[in-house]
Amino acid sequence: MGESFADQMSYWRKLHFELYLHGNPLVCDDKLAWLIEFVKAGHVKETFWDTSNPREGPFISTCAAPEKHAGVALKNVKFD
Repeated sequence: MGESFADQMSYWRKLHFELYLHGNPLVCDDKLAWLIEFVKAGHVKETFWDTSNPREGPFISTCAAPEKHAGVALKNVKFD
């Protein structure tokens, strides 16, 4: 039997990595729900500052689609 989602997330929380999502056209549907839940749980730093241009920012990762989620920050996405 495969690992549960919670077990898989436990593994990812042990890793130390940076994931820059800003600027990517994220489709916030059920296929990306795992990442959205990961962000909501506080396991992903969602604000990004461009250190090469400190006057701009902060940048927050948002959804590009579907239309009902377009422009919504990942941490604020609500699924029906």
